Amino acid sequence: MLATGSLLAALMFVGLRVTYTSERRSLEHGRLEQLNMATRGAAALVNADHIRTLLKYPVSGQLVGTTQDAWYYVLHDQLERTISVHGDMPPLLIVRKDDRSGGIVQLASSANTVDWLAPRFTGSTGLGDLYPTGGTTTIEQDGNTWTALVVPLYGSTGQQEGAVVGRVDLAAAHAAAMAGLWRNGAFALALLFLAGLLLHRSVGIWLQREEWSHAHLVNANERFNDSLVSAGRIQRALVPDTSVYIAHFNDAFVIDRPKQVVSGDFHWFHHINAQECLVATADCTGHGVPGAMLAAIACSLLNELVVRHPKVEPAELLVMLNERLITVLHQEGMARSAGDGLDIALCKVDRGQRTILFAGARRPLYWWHAGQLSVINGDRHPVGGSQYDLQRRFTCHRLAYSEGDRLYLFSDGYVDQLGGPSGKRFMSARLQELLSANATMPMADLGRVLEHTFVRWKGGQEQLDDVCVLGIAV
Repeated sequence: MLATGSLLAALMFVGLRVTYTSERRSLEHGRLEQLNMATRGAAALVNADHIRTLLKYPVSGQLVGTTQDAWYYVLHDQLERTISVHGDMPPLLIVRKDDRSGGIVQLASSANTVDWLAPRFTGSTGLGDLYPTGGTTTIEQDGNTWTALVVPLYGSTGQQEGAVVGRVDLAAAHAAAMAGLWRNGAFALALLFLAGLLLHRSVGIWLQREEWSHAHLVNANERFNDSLVSAGRIQRALVPDTSVYIAHFNDAFVIDRPKQVVSGDFHWFHHINAQECLVATADCTGHGVPGAMLAAIACSLLNELVVRHPKVEPAELLVMLNERLITVLHQEGMARSAGDGLDIALCKVDRGQRTILFAGARRPLYWWHAGQLSVINGDRHPVGGSQYDLQRRFTCHRLAYSEGDRLYLFSDGYVDQLGGPSGKRFMSARLQELLSANATMPMADLGRVLEHTFVRWKGGQEQLDDVCVLGIAV
């Protein structure tokens, strides 16, 4: 009996040691995976060109209080959204190498404090070496040992503008594993007198299953995040760059803020000839992956239809798009609750005739003309979805424009956002006042004002929906 007890005690000790080692490695691996996904996810969201815009503030005190630049809020919001998805970890940082001192300075952080151009990681030689190449290193800071991942950020010109730095403390994983060891030891002692033989037979199988389950979940989560980031890059490649609108119009801006990495909103442009072109913004049902899939289908159908029917007016184009979308999604004869579709504002600009033809499906056109902002509403039914009559007609509005007029097309995510001092919706009336008050401002500056206003209004509230705003000066 004594020999059996000694054997069970020895087996218990071995089992606890194996459990502790496995849990410590698992926690370390989980922390490193969290570091990798959060840091690389943030790098995929950040537009490095915004960093170059912010470098006009060469002194830390120039970026404080209510004078902070809108792009600083955008960078902070992108880091904050990323870290909120990936759990509890130290703030993500955007840093840059100081050409004068050679040290690393902070540009933005997911934390709510502004520490513009503050020296970071003093004495951490490994971080400076990894700044141009990226990678993982161990650094000493604030009395702690951190494992840090550096991901370089490159602008549209191909030049490195900065880097995203994420950090984790593996000592916390060791402490958690040790706490688990004590907990498991107490539990095992209690079970030793009741089921020693059963513990002997099952501990190996239990450990194997736990390790397999954890590895499977980590691998599945990593594949999903990688796929989502890749899908975001592909979707951004499908929509026009702001430079396309600037090349075809007097001035323009685009605001594109997905609720998640991919979006159900998109903006669209098609060049018909030297005098005519089509522009649109659309809001597809849902957001995230389902909304993005529907957006890709709708964008593809628009491209197909305008190639086949280059002279068709916007209202008739929406009729064709409705019919094609219902066919592609097999919505004929479906229950009236099958509501996958999209709201869209579509304009045809004819420079030769100096006219704008507009048709909308539950989305309006805001038109700045002769010193006044006019709202031209679209029809009150969407494109696609079987909850409405399958055969729909749309109204074509013909507008005679003047040089300097402005057109604004947008999804409902901007005006429906909750925030402000009372946590209410932004509302269309507030957007109209904002556009009218800044009607003479250059479009790029107006875009920054709108994005800054949205970020300030949202505050700590969750972003409710995808946001897409297109402004063009004709």
